[in-house]
Amino acid sequence: MSSKAVICQKTLGVLACISMLIFVTCGDLPVNPCVAENAYCQIILKKSGNSIDPSYVEDTAGTIIGVGAIVRYPDYVDSIKITFVNTASEIVKTENVVANRVATIDTVWTYFTYPRQGMIKVNSIAYIQKSIQYCDSATIMFSYEQPNKAPTIRYSGSNSITFNDTCKLFISVSDSNPDQWHIVNALKKPANAIFENNTFIWKPDSNFTGVEHLVLVAADNGKPPLADTLTIMIGVRSPSVVAKLSIATFTKDSVTMAWQAIDSAELYYVYKSNTQIGSFNLYDSTVSPIYSDLLSSKNSYYYIDAINNENKVIWKSDTLVSSIQLATDMKSPQIQLPVTIKDSMIINSSSFSLQMKISDSSGIGAVLCSLETNGITVLKENDSIYNLTVTNLKPNVFSTIVVTAEDMSFRKNCTRFVLSVKYNPGPLDTIAPVVKFLNVVSDTIIASTDTMDLQFICKDAIGITSVVCSLGTKTVLVSKISDSVYTAKLTGIDMVKVNSAVINASDLSGNITSLKFYVKSDTTKSDVIQQYRVIYDGNGKTGGVVPADTVNYISGDNVPVKGNTGSLLREGYIFGGWNTKADGTGSKYDSGSELKIAEMNITLYAQWNPCSYIVTFSCTDATSELKSFTQTVTYPLTNVSALPSPVPVRTGYVFAGWWTSLAADGTQLTSATKINADITVIAKWTINQYKVTFSSQSGSVVDSQIVNYNDTAKTPSVPIRSGYTFGGWFKESACTNPWTFATDKVMGNVTLFAKWTPNPYNVTFNKNDPSATGSMAPQTITYGISAPLTANGFTKTGYSFAGWATSSGGSVVYANEASYTMSTEGDTLYAKWNVTTITLGHWSFNGSLSDESDNNISCTITGNEEYIDSPRGKALFFDGSNYTKVDNIEFFDNLDNFMIEAWINPTSYKGSINAIISKVTPNRDFVLFLTSTGQLSFHIAHGATYYNLTSPSALPINEWSKTSVVKTGTHWELFVNDVSVGEKDFTNIEPKWTGSIMNIGAMDNGYSFQGYIDEVKITKLE
Repeated sequence: MSSKAVICQKTLGVLACISMLIFVTCGDLPVNPCVAENAYCQIILKKSGNSIDPSYVEDTAGTIIGVGAIVRYPDYVDSIKITFVNTASEIVKTENVVANRVATIDTVWTYFTYPRQGMIKVNSIAYIQKSIQYCDSATIMFSYEQPNKAPTIRYSGSNSITFNDTCKLFISVSDSNPDQWHIVNALKKPANAIFENNTFIWKPDSNFTGVEHLVLVAADNGKPPLADTLTIMIGVRSPSVVAKLSIATFTKDSVTMAWQAIDSAELYYVYKSNTQIGSFNLYDSTVSPIYSDLLSSKNSYYYIDAINNENKVIWKSDTLVSSIQLATDMKSPQIQLPVTIKDSMIINSSSFSLQMKISDSSGIGAVLCSLETNGITVLKENDSIYNLTVTNLKPNVFSTIVVTAEDMSFRKNCTRFVLSVKYNPGPLDTIAPVVKFLNVVSDTIIASTDTMDLQFICKDAIGITSVVCSLGTKTVLVSKISDSVYTAKLTGIDMVKVNSAVINASDLSGNITSLKFYVKSDTTKSDVIQQYRVIYDGNGKTGGVVPADTVNYISGDNVPVKGNTGSLLREGYIFGGWNTKADGTGSKYDSGSELKIAEMNITLYAQWNPCSYIVTFSCTDATSELKSFTQTVTYPLTNVSALPSPVPVRTGYVFAGWWTSLAADGTQLTSATKINADITVIAKWTINQYKVTFSSQSGSVVDSQIVNYNDTAKTPSVPIRSGYTFGGWFKESACTNPWTFATDKVMGNVTLFAKWTPNPYNVTFNKNDPSATGSMAPQTITYGISAPLTANGFTKTGYSFAGWATSSGGSVVYANEASYTMSTEGDTLYAKWNVTTITLGHWSFNGSLSDESDNNISCTITGNEEYIDSPRGKALFFDGSNYTKVDNIEFFDNLDNFMIEAWINPTSYKGSINAIISKVTPNRDFVLFLTSTGQLSFHIAHGATYYNLTSPSALPINEWSKTSVVKTGTHWELFVNDVSVGEKDFTNIEPKWTGSIMNIGAMDNGYSFQGYIDEVKITKLE
């Protein structure tokens, strides 16, 4: 239920009916608000924490809420101080409000932790500096509910029914808070059961007998919501059979039985034949047809057949000769738990394990366990031992653990054990209970009779689980009077001698306190009881605490000897019990043995056995004969006398010493290592690493690898070798045995060799001139192999085959049918052609104008005749006004194929035509010239018909260039430095050589050339 806040204004008192009050009073004293009309104070509640509106606060502990005062004051007020005071008159918060001379309202807040219970009172006092007080008061109330408590679920009705009956149970829920409402759900129920309106109804199937479970949970709507669970075991019994079993004969093959009604006992019986042929159950369901007749005819005999597990008849009924009484199993299974397990316990772990002994004469059919509503797995160790582990216990609350055992009888008898366990996350409680007498002041009690009542206090912070008292060997009745007061009724007190008695108290954590005392009669001869002590001596200990026994004993007492409870230590020795002599020559006592008190104090001396440790050297993976062996180290020797020699050997590894572990946290054993426990050290090995080198045998470089012994190398990248195909890696340079990277192991340094297969490539033949004719197929030659080239199959008119070049413009490299070695991945060879020529005229200008051809054609010059030295030798210089004339060239007519060529070095381009060679005849001429932009051009005209060829680029000034024009038939082609710069077919036109002279360096005494001209040649092409 959520809290509500009620605001009451101008109230001077405290409301007595609320759970928590906060009120504010203006003024230093709670006086009457005589001038309240001038100053006004009101408490309001601010939204904070889990609050959702100004009058609502959740009741969760620790919620931070805000309380504030709205203050109204006149304009002449200087300031206001509001003080919040708790019920102890302690100031918890002070707020100052400074007047701003404009607004007349300020809001002041303070915050505090909302408690779960109790009352807080807050006063607010307002002041002004002119000593005039203005006051008012207001009260605010918070109401909240108490902490929620879990509901309790119960049922009424019988959970044990008879075969074919109906089970009907009624469920009720009780709660300490009457305003709570609840939801009840069935977490588990039989398949055909109905659970509605808190009523459970179940009619089992007609053939069902045994046990079913109903698990219910009831939850409330509190904050936080809490729940209770209930597990109900429903037993279904078979109908009662009133009968007596009679047997006539019993053999391997048959048995004779009859039922005779005798009484109303419930019979559940299992019978097995002596020959172990099969078994049959005398269940009511098996003999139900007979059962109906028993009621009407009690003296009749009935015969039955015995059926085995495979539903086969193995015995037939026969004649009646004798009778036996059927046995009845009415006992439930027995559950035995360890003595340390109590009905209620506190532990410091969220889990614990439990071993139980469960037995029954008919056998155990099922063992179930649950933690609240969750099932826990039970593991069967043997016929009677069962184990379970409980996990995820909730902290600081008691959890209910239920163990149910069911036998194998037809009744399905059950035993249920309930254990309440609390998980304490803090340190385990080690404080034993407090036990002290109420009505006596010493450990010796005087009894006037052989019976007396003894009162004592027994208490513990976490709770007492058991209180047991004994007088001598007799157990004394202990009764609880109140939460911590008990009474023990001592009877049978021996009035002649001193009686020894003890009270043992146990708490929920298993701590035990023993209060030992003595009882004697007031008629005992000696009023003084001689008492003796047991003293423990560490006898040379170097650590730990000697056990202390503060109990006084009398002669004849049997005292259990303490163990090494204080963790006594002595360097180099192991605790070996106690002895009445320091040197061990007296009586020896082990922990837990009994010491009989004589008439004297007894001192027990700790006994120490020298430590002897075994160092085991293990090297099972060594390949040498040395495998494993041990050395013994006995105190005061603290280390091994010497490390083993020689060291073990392992193929492919280097011994790296003896180590406590091969993991990263292992440490190495040396001859100086101190030994203080049995240890096993293991031989550590460093694996050998070897280099795998890859010889690519003229291929690209492949990086080597470092590989562990007996490991495989990684497949490297494939090397590259021009003209070859890679064929894998081999163990020798001859490439006979291949290396398999997936399986071949590296056992030492190794070199692997690349295998190469030469590739076949084609030699392609190019005729290198579109005017050439013929064809040649590619020739295939293996890489690195030499072979004669295919004979030339191309022809070119006017040319002879000169050989093969490796580029279009290159020189001849291979003659016809020359030997060729394939050294690249394929090759193209280009045909080279030599012109078949006849020189008609050749003017080299080497200091004269003479024709060096056989025709000796005369040449004259007009103007200066000047020869200049150049890198080419002598050359004729043309200054723009001089030129030459070549006579007698008429026999050049009818030349179908010819070439005109000249070397030139222009110094300028002075006009549109810079004639190099020209032949001008009226209506018929040709000229080779440079344009005004330096381009080489050839012009030929015949009347109105003319053609031009012009290079795309200009020739350089002051540099030598070879110029030529070639005519083959109607095809004309222009060359610069033997490179074609233009070609065209000129039809219906032929040069005219007769009728006029040919000029060099001018055109008909015009269009002069300026620069150097050399090696002018006219050649007839065949």
